[in-house]
Amino acid sequence: TDSSYRFERGTDPGITVWALHRAVDLIRETCGGTLRGVYDNAARPVVPRDVVLRPAFTDRILGISIPAGEQRRILEALEISTEQLPDGSLQCRIPTFRSDLEREIDLVEEIARIHGYDNIPVPNRIEMHVGDGFDAMAFQNRLRGILLGYGCDEILSSSLVPRPHAGIGGAMENVAEVRNPVSKERPALRSGMLASLLEAVDINVRNGLPSLRIFEIGSVFAREGEDAFQEKKMLGVAVTGNAVERAWNEGERAMDFYDIKGILEGILEALYLDKESIFYYDRTSTLSDQVLTLEVKGRYAGQAVEVSDAILATFDIDQPVFYAELELAALEEALPDRQMYRAVPRYPSVIRDLAVLVPQSVQAREIEQAVRSARPAHLKDFRVVDVFTHESLGADRKSVAFTMSFQADDHTLTDEEISSAMDAVITAVRKTLGAELRM
Repeated sequence: TDSSYRFERGTDPGITVWALHRAVDLIRETCGGTLRGVYDNAARPVVPRDVVLRPAFTDRILGISIPAGEQRRILEALEISTEQLPDGSLQCRIPTFRSDLEREIDLVEEIARIHGYDNIPVPNRIEMHVGDGFDAMAFQNRLRGILLGYGCDEILSSSLVPRPHAGIGGAMENVAEVRNPVSKERPALRSGMLASLLEAVDINVRNGLPSLRIFEIGSVFAREGEDAFQEKKMLGVAVTGNAVERAWNEGERAMDFYDIKGILEGILEALYLDKESIFYYDRTSTLSDQVLTLEVKGRYAGQAVEVSDAILATFDIDQPVFYAELELAALEEALPDRQMYRAVPRYPSVIRDLAVLVPQSVQAREIEQAVRSARPAHLKDFRVVDVFTHESLGADRKSVAFTMSFQADDHTLTDEEISSAMDAVITAVRKTLGAELRM
């Protein structure tokens, strides 16, 4: 109804007597009569609300300085009476027709509205504190939110595992055992998260759920001496089965190594650590023939693998499983103290592609490091897009194509600026890696 439409948006409870007097005036003007009195049967008297406003609080919230006298003038113009207190604050009497003004921040909004939002400058850069104030659970919950966004389900499992499973991915002599295990089948403490995740994969696959994305945050343990032990928090992620199920408009796609690598890259980007991280292949792990190792700010932070068939056979799993683990301490300690926000660029970017011939042993990260070490002006992004090998290139040569994005914050790049940056890139890869341009 019209009444509910108005009342749900707030009406002035103090207007009743005024409205009655207006109605009486109209009656007397139309047909005469005498006012005998007003009887108000309100359940409780309508009292205007008092709110204290600190002018310094207004300045801090808005990021500008508005003189206390100007703030007081704005409020008075809105029929909000003010009285200055000894400490400089303003005692504000809120009229009954402004039921939306309940707190100090509401008055700040009114001052900003009348002062003019266009008169409040917006800086191009805003400092945001990212690393301060995170306790252990806050950081773990942040990781949970990221992984849930990637469609992963969290599991909770026991740190106690069968002894043969405890040393998976590590040395058996470093396995920690408990003196009074709850179960004789599980006397050891896990040295990594893989065993717990593979147990969950096995149970789900045997129960008809072959496609999984699961993760767990938990403790792992290692023996460092006769009576010395180490405990640390780890994040383990495992994916298996289909990444995309069969549908009417597309075929199914099985999980592959790049699905687990993509999750790792997404975590690093969400934590603002993607520019501080490097990946490289390690062939010394017992989990797989090839392991992608992650370093953050020069410190080992985790790895991603396609679990070997020998380990999968231990758990009676007959489908590929891709696994990643991250050390929480390495990530949390690497968090930036502050993150600088930049406004969306107003000027267009310029894309340039380049293909070079390099030895087979050269990794993509080495090419990126060589390019960035040249410090080409206005380089925003670097990405490898193709790797090609053929006998025509030579027995020990391969072609690597990469794309680069250049963009300036304050102007449109000229052809001379782009040419200068490309010359710096070409010189760097030639000098550092012995690369040749592939025409």
